[in-house]
Amino acid sequence: MNLKAVLAFLVLHSCAAFSFAQIDGTYTGSLDINGQKLKLIFTIERGKDGSTSGELDVPAQGAKEVPLSILANTAGEFIVDIPSINAKYAGKTFGTDSVNGTFTQMGCSLPLSLKKTVSVKSAVRPQTPVPPFPYKSVDVTFPGKDKGVTLAGTLSYLEGYSVGASKPNVVVMVTGSGGQNRDEEILEHKPFAVIADYLARHGIASLRYDDRGVGESTSLEPVDKMTTLDVASDAEAALAYVRQLDEFGKVGILGHSEGGMVAFMLGAKSLPDFIVAMAAPGVRGDKVVMDQFNYQSEQIGNAQRMTRKEDVARMFGQKGNAWMDYFLTYDPSEDIKRTTVPVFALNGELDKQVFFPENLNAIEADLPKNKKNFVKSYPGLNHLFQHAETGAPTEYYEIEETISPVVLSDIVTWIKGL
Repeated sequence: MNLKAVLAFLVLHSCAAFSFAQIDGTYTGSLDINGQKLKLIFTIERGKDGSTSGELDVPAQGAKEVPLSILANTAGEFIVDIPSINAKYAGKTFGTDSVNGTFTQMGCSLPLSLKKTVSVKSAVRPQTPVPPFPYKSVDVTFPGKDKGVTLAGTLSYLEGYSVGASKPNVVVMVTGSGGQNRDEEILEHKPFAVIADYLARHGIASLRYDDRGVGESTSLEPVDKMTTLDVASDAEAALAYVRQLDEFGKVGILGHSEGGMVAFMLGAKSLPDFIVAMAAPGVRGDKVVMDQFNYQSEQIGNAQRMTRKEDVARMFGQKGNAWMDYFLTYDPSEDIKRTTVPVFALNGELDKQVFFPENLNAIEADLPKNKKNFVKSYPGLNHLFQHAETGAPTEYYEIEETISPVVLSDIVTWIKGL
């Protein structure tokens, strides 16, 4: 074979081999959204028949295993469609280790470079409780007030604990908006599990439960038909359940975000003996949504801002979303004004979902005078009461801390002082 033939042979076969150098495995990269980094994880798998399939994870947004439609996966080109989020990624491959391209979603395009990763580490969550525990946890079920609703949860308490001759206090935990499990799990954080653990170790019992239609809790009605009134109904059933056990002293509610709103709904009826309202809305729902929208628009460089309730109703209301329709028009001020039980209201000063100081100041202004009330803001803490840089929700996943130890200590100190 002459030299020219040898070169032709090598080029032909090297190109043929390269043309089948499809990427597979795990690839990670970050979108830069006005200085905020949003990590994306693409997992590409090759089947025995040579076909490829894939999934996208966006940990900071809680998105997992979002299916991809692979449009091209050849030497030099990688294109995927992500129809469920109206997005597409197209890039040029460099070997099988990296891709440089553009991520496009709803008309917005951002550069995105992907690098192959041997493995993606699980999130570090040092505060998540692990056994053995010095207290008892019992899985329980109890009926909701509404037909077909059965709620499943965990009752945690320190056996043999008492303050003098009195029974230990107990806290019913109510999660934030959206269907959540008993740990209020979000982005691999388990805030309610952390709080329950801390309370139990300090002699305060707690009941946390799966929202109806989530985990082991059942509901006859579709979850998307639920409103905050349904959440309040379930919380009322939880209060009644722990009272009838006759094992505890004062029975309170600890509510986070929407759960804090629910706490005031029941507080207006004098159903709990005390309330811990964590990042609870203190103003009308449409104002809360307006503030969130304006902040998010600012973060992505969008000049559009909302200034009127009518704007919020037009954009977010009347879309068949029962929860949103109710939330937009609900004003918590009247329920807060009728809440005469002791209240500990707290807010992170970097909260970008229920903004400080507007909401906390409104709660403080509306609360009836009570010498046991305690209102406190926390510098540097976000909506989840984590220490944060900006408070943006995109930080939640990257922060290892689940909840500030100072907040945990304050909750225990306040409840013990009742």
